Amino acid sequence: MIDNYIVNLEKLKAITGFKRDSDISKCLKKQGIQCFSGRKGTWTTIGLIEKAGVVSNEEQEIRIL
Repeated sequence: MIDNYIVNLEKLKAITGFKRDSDISKCLKKQGIQCFSGRKGTWTTIGLIEKAGVVSNEEQEIRIL
């Protein structure tokens, strides 16, 4: 499953443009992306990145009203 592919620190540095682990973590959390810290730095998954961009049907209905 593609949802479980890990996005490691090096990839996150390239995606976010930040160099420091703490800055990357703050950036992800601010955007609603769940991330984790390990011995090799911050990491997340494709599924968690995609999940952050999904709006539930209830939220869509509230915004429409």
